[in-house]
Amino acid sequence: MADWKHWHIERNDNGVATVWVDVQNQSQNTFSAAVLAELSEVLDDLEQANTDQVILFRSRKENSFFAGADVKEFTGIETAKQAAEVSARGQQIFARVEALAPITVAIIRGACMGGGLEFALACNYRLAINASATRIGLPETQLGILPAWGGTQRLPQIVGLLQAIGMILQAQKLNADKAARIGLVDRVLEDGELEVGIGKAVGELLATGSLKKPPKKRTWAKWFVDRTAMGRSLAISATEKKIAPQLGHYPALGKALQAIRLSFVDPKKGYEFEREALGELILSPTCRNLVGLFLNKERARNPQTWEVPESVREKKIETIAVLGGGTMGAGIAQLAAKRGLKVILKEINDDCLNAARSRIQKSMDKLLARKRMSEADVRQQMDAIEFTTEWAPVSRAEVVVEAVPETMELKKTVFRELSKQCAPETVLASNTSALSVSEIADVVENPQRMAGLHFFNPVHSMDLIEVVQAKQSSSETMGKLVTLSRQLGKTPIVVKDSPGFVVNRVLMPYLDEAVLVAVELTARGQDLSQIDRELKKFGMPMGPLELYDQIGIDVAAHVAGSMSVVFGEDSVTSKILQRMTEQGQLGRKSESGFYRYEKSRRAGLADLKPFLADIELDLPQAPPTPLDEMMTPIQQRLILAMINEAGRCLDESVVPQAWMVDLAMVLGTGFAPFLGGPLSYAKQFSRDDLLQTLEQLAAVYGKRYQPAEALKSL
Repeated sequence: MADWKHWHIERNDNGVATVWVDVQNQSQNTFSAAVLAELSEVLDDLEQANTDQVILFRSRKENSFFAGADVKEFTGIETAKQAAEVSARGQQIFARVEALAPITVAIIRGACMGGGLEFALACNYRLAINASATRIGLPETQLGILPAWGGTQRLPQIVGLLQAIGMILQAQKLNADKAARIGLVDRVLEDGELEVGIGKAVGELLATGSLKKPPKKRTWAKWFVDRTAMGRSLAISATEKKIAPQLGHYPALGKALQAIRLSFVDPKKGYEFEREALGELILSPTCRNLVGLFLNKERARNPQTWEVPESVREKKIETIAVLGGGTMGAGIAQLAAKRGLKVILKEINDDCLNAARSRIQKSMDKLLARKRMSEADVRQQMDAIEFTTEWAPVSRAEVVVEAVPETMELKKTVFRELSKQCAPETVLASNTSALSVSEIADVVENPQRMAGLHFFNPVHSMDLIEVVQAKQSSSETMGKLVTLSRQLGKTPIVVKDSPGFVVNRVLMPYLDEAVLVAVELTARGQDLSQIDRELKKFGMPMGPLELYDQIGIDVAAHVAGSMSVVFGEDSVTSKILQRMTEQGQLGRKSESGFYRYEKSRRAGLADLKPFLADIELDLPQAPPTPLDEMMTPIQQRLILAMINEAGRCLDESVVPQAWMVDLAMVLGTGFAPFLGGPLSYAKQFSRDDLLQTLEQLAAVYGKRYQPAEALKSL
């Protein structure tokens, strides 16, 4: 038997061959060219053997069946022909898997994504382990491409047209139970009885030649869509209308839908279309930017990027304490419990503690109702959280995360007490979005153990954590917080302690400019919603005024008041936000902000005129600029304000490299991912056009547009 690096075959006397995969020097199994080449040799062996009746494909990695193709290799593809050849190679190999004479079974535990699922789809059966790490999907459209190893052709035939459209176009990731309900996997195995479950399935296959599958729910609507040309045509036409506004930014959605359609019409043409479409898409700016973000996300999750000491890198955090059980504190505690940490949640009194417990329980109950958690998961995670009003339990934690209300004096009071209660080596972190961590650290004994952890709301779904390095923070402290961030499943970006860190620092000029434009439009009697329409057309997930209403006018007013570095000491925006706050016009939560709301639905624009009293209005005309053909005047003012501030972050070494700003802004604010981030987008312009535009804007709107030095060397 061949001595392969990544693959191994075990055979028993009953006609069962187990093909194990364990891609070396990788935490996840991925299909690189080398791994595919070895799989081809493995298939040579399987095709020539005459004793195998059942072939099991399994992974030796605990949390990874196959995470998909090796995305790093995408960057080496320079022509459409090369991309089409990569597609053809994968299609050919998986066709050989599909053609194997023995019964083939994929045993899925952990990530089964992209090319990994396309591999599993080529098997006769799929068994999935009911574990939190098991996630199954085809997320290629998130990279600006489509599944091109047969996924668009095989998946619709297994799960039906509508399910396939949802999985591929929305890049859905399913757990084992959901995958079973739609017929994607044939049996769900319990983690604790894995070998028994596999043994039963194999015995059934050897005895009968097939595996009894759970009955599928059949409906006339599903039959109409999957079995009739008219039904498919109506479903595809409806999807085309739905995705039409996105195609300019995400062309892969249209290509994927066309490939799915061909799976019912002419699969041979469907496979050919996959190859051609991959060649076209992989060279597009959208794909290049999305792949760049993916690789930079992996880079940010690598401890070596942040120079984490090896001694810290190898040691996991086991127990954390969270001070404060409000929205953020409860979210942090719940996430930590979910990720397997022991949590001590401290509140100031029993009423606050009971409210925190109720907040977490309600959140888990919602997940339980949506079948995102089991009752056993709820019990286990609630048991992992110790609720207390005492200081003594907090002293057992290796890391303490403070999540009390955002006022400097309160935070200083908390940290004075913390430094007395905890051992000198306990790491202390403040969850703050705008306050100076260095100033807080001044009241801490052994301040080198103090730093910041800026979580984003909602904690469970926002991927980013800004790990804030105070002037006093030691490398060991920063290393422990990077380690904790990764344990929590987040992407850390290490930032210098400065107003707003990176995300709020870069976002706030954009939001500031939105208010200034809103004031000008109000004074001219024009429609404010134009601002949101133009920024959504640019590619932002929501407009800036909608964003204000979403995060809360009061929250934005507080941040604006603490960021004079952006807004200036006499800020019109700060005045407007403060006046709106004083009048209770707080956004969605008060049913009135920049917009009015009725039963959580938008019901028209609110009136800004009452807030403009005694504000000196300047109504300048937008100057013509070299970028007029690429952006509207409103887009220029808002987006270039963000780009310029991103440049200033580099000037001031808030982070050392441009990719860190881009990744933080995409993960933290939803900045149009297909553009790669504000600084990646800036690189699309000629330097002279960008600088000249900024200077022309500065001449009309003020020094805030004076070009940052970093932009001159992008």
